[in-house]
Amino acid sequence: MGFGTLAIVLTAALGLVWEHHRGRQQLEETVARLKASGAYPDPAVLFAPPGPSNGFRSFERAVSGLSFCPGPDSMMGIAPGRAAPCFIKSQWLSADGRTNTWDSLAAWRQDFAADFDSLHSALAQPDCRMPIDWRPGYNIPLPPLILYKQGAQALAATALLAARNGDKAEALQQLKDLQRLVAALASERRLDSQVTRMASASIGLHAAWDIAQREDWTEADLAALQASLPSADICPSFVESIRGENALWVITMLDPNFSPTFPFGDLSGWLQRPLQPVTGPEDLVNLVHDLLQRTRFRLQMALFDPLFRFGWRDQACAVYLEVMNQLERRCRSACVSHNLKSFSSSGVFPDRTLGWYDGLRFNLSIMAVQSSCLGFSKVFALEAERTLTETQIALRRYTLLHGEAPVRLEQLVPEFLPTIPLDSMVGEPLRFRRNPDGSTTLWSVGEDFEDDGGAAGVPEPPIGFIRTWEGLDMVVPNAVGQLEFHARIAEVQDRWEMEHVVDAPQARRYWPLTTESAATNTAFTIGGASEMDPALVRRYGLIPKDPAATNGPAPK
Repeated sequence: MGFGTLAIVLTAALGLVWEHHRGRQQLEETVARLKASGAYPDPAVLFAPPGPSNGFRSFERAVSGLSFCPGPDSMMGIAPGRAAPCFIKSQWLSADGRTNTWDSLAAWRQDFAADFDSLHSALAQPDCRMPIDWRPGYNIPLPPLILYKQGAQALAATALLAARNGDKAEALQQLKDLQRLVAALASERRLDSQVTRMASASIGLHAAWDIAQREDWTEADLAALQASLPSADICPSFVESIRGENALWVITMLDPNFSPTFPFGDLSGWLQRPLQPVTGPEDLVNLVHDLLQRTRFRLQMALFDPLFRFGWRDQACAVYLEVMNQLERRCRSACVSHNLKSFSSSGVFPDRTLGWYDGLRFNLSIMAVQSSCLGFSKVFALEAERTLTETQIALRRYTLLHGEAPVRLEQLVPEFLPTIPLDSMVGEPLRFRRNPDGSTTLWSVGEDFEDDGGAAGVPEPPIGFIRTWEGLDMVVPNAVGQLEFHARIAEVQDRWEMEHVVDAPQARRYWPLTTESAATNTAFTIGGASEMDPALVRRYGLIPKDPAATNGPAPK
């Protein structure tokens, strides 16, 4: 038995040595081939520092003061293909529960005028981004990306305020700054930076849709609004960020201290944390579970991590580079053709479940590849959203000049659009029709690639408001007026009460009621969404039928 055990150990050791040399050769050949084709990510080039004219520090200081923006929500979907511009609302609730009005937003804008001036100056610089030290790989400090989204929210809110007050030049200036903010992240080669960029661009698009519904905006004003939309290079920047993720992953894996047990950070502090005291049966169960988890991780770190680093790391790194290179080329091709449907990962990932040995070697690499491509479809959805918004503004411009909407999208070219707008989901022109009443319906087929004729509904509509772009097709919503919006508020309240059987105090818990003047009943707001007529509020049991009656049971 001793000789047998020794033979098994020697065989395993020789096998690991063989795998080590085979992996080193495989990685060297893969890197050489990718370098020769220009596909190997050079981190020094990908993460080049910003130039000498960098406004990031001024940007950081300015946005830090604008973190609690009391602006309204834009483009609120109230029904399939229908949305309410924020200008309908006279007051709304913010995330912290405060009731805000246009006057309070104006006061906030005035209080932080100096910060907005600093933000404008910072975004006017050639660069406005934080330099990144790429050498630690995935252990690099994360930049404060939330500042970009906060800046986008502040700029969008002030643009809406200016548009409501008739200051078109100020509104366009704020949207131009938002456009520069989105462009500032274009050269960031990290996926989280691009996700933040996408969120900021979406904020700008929603605000632009609201402003485009203003009746006081002329065709020339709308042309300037169209030019202030966030840039359309979201998809190419996202593909380049995949290359940045490749570089960071390779640096991380080749680190001598790399741990496949904790690949994205050192959790040794968690393993050394004191155990929780046991005060009851539930604590005892948690303690046993905690001990088992710590024992498993310690065994993995003590046994599996060194085996992986010596025997299989180079193989896993080579496989990762090969797979990501194929996916990057397919992603880039889909971006060039504006056609998400043409993208496929078939034949790149394993078509079968990895065996136990291949799982030891390659499972971590496959997981990293899959996580890098999770948001790819969302990039094309945002590109479609931008194209739809731009085309809708062009339709408004055409209608203002000609007195009626066009029959075909070709009529917008070249005066209002440079080319026929493409649906980035399938690489074909956007779908469009002019309805018998003179209105228009403009849509993308959506992520299912099926044209449902401009159907904006969803199989199971929610009780409350809907996300504008979520439907059978991605349909540009038409704006609603006060009466339709108020009716939708009442319908939402009815459905909530019927499905949840709540009385008035419970209803107020989920749909907070605020008043501009409870004494005079001048205006009421439900859910921070819209004004309601006082009689309508009383009808749905949100206040007593007799305003003077404050005692007694709440109305059902």
